Amino acid sequence: MKRATLFLSVAIVIIANCQAAAGPTKPLIIQRVDNQQQRLQDLERLVLMKRQCIEHWYANRLEELRESAAERAEKFEKSTRMVWTEFMNESKQVPYEDGYISRTHPTFVTDRRMYKLRAALSDRYFLDTTRNLLLDREARKLLADIVGTTPKDSVLWREAHKMLTAMEELQSQAARLENRRMFFVAELELWEADCKENVIKAIRDIMDGPTKPKYPMVSAISFGRKDPAAMVDGKLVHEGNTVNDVKVVKIHRDKIEFEKNGKHWVQAIGQTTGSARTQGV
Repeated sequence: MKRATLFLSVAIVIIANCQAAAGPTKPLIIQRVDNQQQRLQDLERLVLMKRQCIEHWYANRLEELRESAAERAEKFEKSTRMVWTEFMNESKQVPYEDGYISRTHPTFVTDRRMYKLRAALSDRYFLDTTRNLLLDREARKLLADIVGTTPKDSVLWREAHKMLTAMEELQSQAARLENRRMFFVAELELWEADCKENVIKAIRDIMDGPTKPKYPMVSAISFGRKDPAAMVDGKLVHEGNTVNDVKVVKIHRDKIEFEKNGKHWVQAIGQTTGSARTQGV
C-alpha cells in the first residue's frame, strides 16, 4: 500500500511539472500526459472496486463461519452452554447478569405462554453466547490452559476438551480465511504499484520524446567456421543468442549482424552505432 501511494504521489508531481513545462506550444504532449493522468484515476477507481469485492467476499465467508459456529453450539446441551457462558463471564470479570433470563417471577411459573417464551429466549441467548465463545481467541487460550493443567480423568478436562476441540476447528478456519484476505489485498497492492509505475514511466517517456536506439557494444570476435563467438556487452554470445533484447543473427570475421523488433543492422568491433545491412554481408 505504501509503495502504491508513493508512486501516485510521484506521478502527480511529474504530471504537474510536465504540464507547466510544456506550455501552450505543445498541446499534443499535454494531451498525452492528460491521458496518462486519466489512466491513474481509472486505476484508482478499479482498485477501490477490487478492494470492496475482497471485503464483501470476506464478510460473506465470515458470516458463513459464524453460522457454522452456531450449528456447532447447538450440538452442546443447554446446561453446558449456560455453564461455559457463566464461567467465561466470571473469567473476564464481567458480572453475570442476563436479566429476565435468570430472574425468577411467579408469572413465569403460572403462565405457560410466558414460561415457553422465557425458555425460547433463554435458548437463543445461550446459543449466541456459545457461538461467540467458539470464535473467541482469548477463551481458546483459557481453555487450552485448563486442558493442559487438569487431570485427564476429571469432568473438567473432558468438558473443556470438547469445547476446545470445537474452538480449534472453527478458529483454524477463521485464521485461514483471514490469511486469504491478506493475500488478496497484498496481491492487489502489488498490482496497483506496478500499474502506477508503468504510468509514471509512460509520462517520462512522453516528456523525453523519441530516443535513439541503444546499440550493443561489440568488444571482440572469435571467428571460426564451426562456431564463431563474440563478446557483446560483456557477454560471450554465439549466433542465435540474445543479449539485452538484441538477437545475434550472424557473426562475421570483423562485424556482427543484429536484429531487434524487425530492424536489422551491422556493427563492427568497437562501433557503438549501427549501419544498414548491405548486400552480401
